[in-house]
Amino acid sequence: MIDFKKNTAYDVPFDRTDTRFFSIWDADQKWLNTYFEWTKDKAGEEQIRLRKLEQLPYWQGRWANDEQTGEITQYQLKPIQDSMLPVFLDFIKKQVEVMDEKTEKTPHYELGSSDVPSCYLVSTKLQLKDAELYVYLNPVEQSISLNSDNKALVKQLGQRFDAEMQKGKFQEHFGRYE
Repeated sequence: MIDFKKNTAYDVPFDRTDTRFFSIWDADQKWLNTYFEWTKDKAGEEQIRLRKLEQLPYWQGRWANDEQTGEITQYQLKPIQDSMLPVFLDFIKKQVEVMDEKTEKTPHYELGSSDVPSCYLVSTKLQLKDAELYVYLNPVEQSISLNSDNKALVKQLGQRFDAEMQKGKFQEHFGRYE
């Protein structure tokens, strides 16, 4: 924090996971008001500090938007544990009628690693009557993403999943930012 009047600065350390801070774009007014508060020090000077929360806000999905149109292009869950994939797929299958499902696993190798993959990238295609949904698990990025040419369906499914998470569901499948 920088105090321009006094030409001084101080840091306010915070944990990325506990403040749900994925990128610099998360640092908006709502985020600041949720995780930080203004207090007065012993000298009566105002300072900002990390808010002590009894319970952290529930995780929610993230949206990726087209830079030109602003249209939603993808729904993302992060930072997740691999255990979120079957939970998320099961949720989707309860929301829409899936005609066919195909899953591919691609081994991921770390630079300089042995012949044993460090994890598997998982791609699942869900064929619906009028659309295709693609669900990708990327353990390296601790993420699951949902894509489709039917952007309205992506938005609908993401909003429904967020509504369930707002009730406290599925939180145990989130991890910590590494």
